[in-house]
Amino acid sequence: MQTGMLSVMGLVLIAFIFYYPRTVFHEEQYLAKHFGDAYASYQQRVPRWLPKSFQFPLPEALTISPKAMLQTTLDASLFFVALPLLTLLETLHVAHVVPTFFSVM
Repeated sequence: MQTGMLSVMGLVLIAFIFYYPRTVFHEEQYLAKHFGDAYASYQQRVPRWLPKSFQFPLPEALTISPKAMLQTTLDASLFFVALPLLTLLETLHVAHVVPTFFSVM
């Protein structure tokens, strides 16, 4: 969506459709291994893909792992890198440094 090109958005969507279920599968395996019956109980109560409601109860406190928090922050920061890189790519394209690879029209 940042590129403004439907073709790129379509490619990303196709990649997501193939990638995300595999990621979910591996995460479920990890959670089942580490949390056993508690995770099995959770799976019975919570839908796999879409939440039943957006009114989630908030806990009084959370315990977090600084290492996991840092890794998650670094992973998420890749989304913020995409826009400047795409802007640079567009600038290089306009300057005829980078060729057109494909076009919608």
